[in-house]
Amino acid sequence: MYQSGIGHEENVDTETIPDPIPKANFKPVKVNGEPTVITFDLETTGLIEGRVLPQITQIAATELKSGSEFQTYIKPTIEIGREASDITGIAMVNGEMTVNGEVVKSVPLKSGIEQFITWVSRFRNVCLIAHNGRRFDFPILVSILRKGGNLEKISTCAFIDSMSVFRKLYSKQSLKQVDLVSTLLGETYDAHNAIADVVALGKLVQFEKLPAGDLMAHSFSPRAVSMNMDFNNAKALNLPSLSPLVSAGIFKRPTAENIAGSGLQLVHLKTLHSRGGEDAIRDVFKMNNSEGLPRVSSNKKVLEDVVPKIALYFENQQANSFN
Repeated sequence: MYQSGIGHEENVDTETIPDPIPKANFKPVKVNGEPTVITFDLETTGLIEGRVLPQITQIAATELKSGSEFQTYIKPTIEIGREASDITGIAMVNGEMTVNGEVVKSVPLKSGIEQFITWVSRFRNVCLIAHNGRRFDFPILVSILRKGGNLEKISTCAFIDSMSVFRKLYSKQSLKQVDLVSTLLGETYDAHNAIADVVALGKLVQFEKLPAGDLMAHSFSPRAVSMNMDFNNAKALNLPSLSPLVSAGIFKRPTAENIAGSGLQLVHLKTLHSRGGEDAIRDVFKMNNSEGLPRVSSNKKVLEDVVPKIALYFENQQANSFN
């Protein structure tokens, strides 16, 4: 029997094995027709700290072909970090948002996100491009959309991290957007204002004159970002429980990360072993997840070398408990 859900080991249900959490597949997105390229950027209350995401303070986007722009300031419910405020100039003063000391109109997050979705929905075959987006902008956006039940509204969009595009083109130089703008365009801009960022990124994309196919080769789906967040959350939660097996040389950290990310803790492996030994562990490792891929691995080395070592570990534990 399998059920959804993971938890800390002391609270985990040892009678059931959680449903497999699939690893994200960042494969290119196929669109019917010419993609509508929109550069996109967020300013936030700070950086991503572990699994804790900052709140948005500014959203900006521009559609390259028409030049249509979107911009709004978002009133956060937490304090804006001093470093973020120093860099962006965005601060909250007596309940009002200011930018470089000037009061600006700001809206609640829900309203700002709804406005952004409405603006994006005007276009077909949308491809959102953000610099370092895979690590920063897209996880923050997807997290907010998931919480509000709105992820489906951008499910047909494609995401592109422009850093991967420029890494392929200019592998030996700085990939910071401000440096690319300076080197390739001979320009400077306000690198910590979202609207200035998206305009500058748009110029970089247009400067390269990349065919749509080359650009879309770097694309991935919002669903991939969402799945990656689930996998990484499970990995962070479950990995500590597997440290005894890593320390004992049963398997290396990458294997431990795959096991943990799939939703399994040490106690689950122990439960499987008590039910059916090696075979039970092996069956769960190679069972297909919702993506039709093995939960942990179908690799021969893992199944024929690692799994027996896991079983032996529990057998030795059991033997020692009787001594």
